Amino acid sequence: RDRYRGTGSGSDRDGGGGGRGGGGERTTFVPAPPPPLTMPGGPRPSYYTCRHTYEETLMDEIERAAALEAAATSASSDGGGGGGGGGVRCTSPYPGLVRVVSRDDGGDATSCLPLGSRHDPVYALQTLPDAVIVESESIKGLAREAARALLGSSSGDGGPASGGGGIVAEDGRAASDRSDLRRAPRGSLSIHALVPGMLRGQPDPVMKRRADRVADEIGAIVRRGYAAARAPPKKNQDVDATKHHVKAGGHAKRDGHDDGNDTEEGTGERWVLQLLLLSPEVAAASLTRCESPWADAAAAAGA
Repeated sequence: RDRYRGTGSGSDRDGGGGGRGGGGERTTFVPAPPPPLTMPGGPRPSYYTCRHTYEETLMDEIERAAALEAAATSASSDGGGGGGGGGVRCTSPYPGLVRVVSRDDGGDATSCLPLGSRHDPVYALQTLPDAVIVESESIKGLAREAARALLGSSSGDGGPASGGGGIVAEDGRAASDRSDLRRAPRGSLSIHALVPGMLRGQPDPVMKRRADRVADEIGAIVRRGYAAARAPPKKNQDVDATKHHVKAGGHAKRDGHDDGNDTEEGTGERWVLQLLLLSPEVAAASLTRCESPWADAAAAAGA
C-alpha cells in the first residue's frame, strides 16, 4: 500500500505514529504521478477524502470492509475461506486523499465494498465513487472529456469524444446515467470542484481557480441537455406556474414534472457531479445520485 512521500523521508508507508500524525515535523509533499486514464466500460477507481493524518486509518477501514465483503460473498456462493481474488488496493496520492482500486483488473473498486457506490466509511469526509480519469491541456477540453466520459456522446456538446487520452464516449454506465439524469427534476444536479490543497485546509490552494472554471464549463455543457443542471424556478414563479397548470389542466404540474415524479422521490432527488483536479491537465470526475446508505434498511424496517 503506497502513501504520498515527503521530500525527506523516502518510505512509502508510515514513519511513525500509526496514522494520527503527531510529532510537529513538517514535510514538503511531492505531487503524485497522475493515475492511468479510465476507458469506456473499464474499471473505475473511487476516491475518498479524510482529515489529514487519518489516511492510514481510512485505508485500514476500507480494506477491512472489502475483506469482509469478499468473505461474505465467497461464503454465500459456496463455502470457503477468505478471499480468492477479491479485495481492494488503497493508496494515498495526496494528504487527505485515498484512492481505491479493485485488485481484479476488470472490476470497479465499489464492486468489492459493502453497499457498492453507497459505501460510506466512518473516517471519510467525502466520497467520489466510480470516478473517470480524463486528460486535456485546456479548461474546455477537460470539461468536455469529463462530461463525455460520464454521460456519453449525448452529454450536450455534440459527437463522440476523441482527444484527451483517447477516451471514446459511450459505455453502458454512461448511457444509464444519462437516461436517469434526463428524467431528474430541474435543479437537482450540483457540481462541486476540488483540488488536493483543499484537503489540507489551504486557504487559496493551487489550481482551485482552474478547477472552478472547469466545473463552470461542465455546467454549461450539461445545462444544454439536462433540466437537472438548470437553476430551479424561484418560489413566486413556481406558485404562478402551479396556478396556471391547475386552471388549464385540472391538476397541478410544476416545471414539466407532474406530481407523480414528486410523490415517488419527493422533491428530494439529488445528484452530484464532483470534479477533482489532480494536475493542471488530469482530472477525476464522479457522477452520483445521492441516496442514503441505509435506505434499504429503512425500507425493510418500515415494511
